Amino acid sequence: MWSKKNEVDLSRVSSIPLHKRSIIRSLACELGVRKSTLHRWFKEGLLRRHSNSLKLLLKEANKKSRLQFCLSMLDQRTLPNEPKFIDMQNIVHVDEKWFNTTKKSRNFYMLPDEEDPYRTMQNKNSIDKVMLLSVVARPRYGDQGHCTFDGKLGVWLFIRKEPVQRRSVNRERGTLVIKTIKVDRGTYRAYLISKVLPAIRAKWPREDAGAGG
Repeated sequence: MWSKKNEVDLSRVSSIPLHKRSIIRSLACELGVRKSTLHRWFKEGLLRRHSNSLKLLLKEANKKSRLQFCLSMLDQRTLPNEPKFIDMQNIVHVDEKWFNTTKKSRNFYMLPDEEDPYRTMQNKNSIDKVMLLSVVARPRYGDQGHCTFDGKLGVWLFIRKEPVQRRSVNRERGTLVIKTIKVDRGTYRAYLISKVLPAIRAKWPREDAGAGG
């Protein structure tokens, strides 16, 4: 028999293991109430929904280095009375991202008589991933508010193209296929020298060349 509202001790919620209160059904089961009752309590503000994401585990050295980075962004001219951060106009952000090479299901717009594409993958639950390097900076805007520099310096894939050695039903011998490459210190350095630095030189606003901060 379901308990009435005044018979349920809501303080019990905090003692229920988190994995048993991630969905309405399991929480209602633990409290011995209907799901509709829980929905009503949400509306009345007796319960709240919380979206939780994993946080990066930081050691003391990590915390100190992050704090030092923040301090290095302070404008020394504003210290010590009114500390302010620099405008970061000449800071370049470099980041690596992982992406799946494809998706299990995709939508395409096609002609009525066009043949449906036939996509294959050896293991649909183990789709290949590819890493890319993205580089951005702070955008610039003119006096009239129009964008003079969008801050997008470039995106580069960590891949190589090589010919297949044997003929198969899917491709002829010598057909170029894309292969991911191992990203280590040498690869990263090569990309910075051959791709990132030339892109910065080519796209950076001339009026900001050599400026600090």
